[in-house]
Amino acid sequence: MHYSCDTGDASLDNPRNQDAISERELLVMSFGTSFNDSRRLTIGAVEQALEEAFPAYSVRRGFTSRMIIDHIKARDGVAIDSTEEALRRAADNGVRTLVIQPTHLMNGLEYHALAEQTEAYAGAFEQMVLGEPLLTSEEDFQKVIEAIIQDTADCGDGQTAVCLMGHGTEAQSNQVYD
Repeated sequence: MHYSCDTGDASLDNPRNQDAISERELLVMSFGTSFNDSRRLTIGAVEQALEEAFPAYSVRRGFTSRMIIDHIKARDGVAIDSTEEALRRAADNGVRTLVIQPTHLMNGLEYHALAEQTEAYAGAFEQMVLGEPLLTSEEDFQKVIEAIIQDTADCGDGQTAVCLMGHGTEAQSNQVYD
């Protein structure tokens, strides 16, 4: 029996790893996904929204998962920068203000590794800021809870269950799920 998994057309996605960038960069760092359509519709949508909200910044992409980066490169011939590559590219391109915004859910192992890697580049930019994951403060939890309640309001028919899933982490931040 042969199984096929169509991940979508990689050519529709913009890997955002060009060199001609401005002195201000907004680097969106994600774990990554090898599913092309999903990457374009989720990570790509976040990047597009940030580009529209912050037009003075060049929006770039980086992934924290070397396994995902290597898989996409081997399968589709598409290069997506790792954390190190994205930071080096920004420094080499003369970026003066670097804002790094992770799409990570919580302060897990991937976020801690990202924070550690960015520290090595602290002197390469006039200003460098690392944003926080989605669920960092109690206020963040409340906002996400309210958004989920609003988004699933149509499911309150007494017949529909809403199940939220996460893969967890070995980091102390796993308590976020509680």
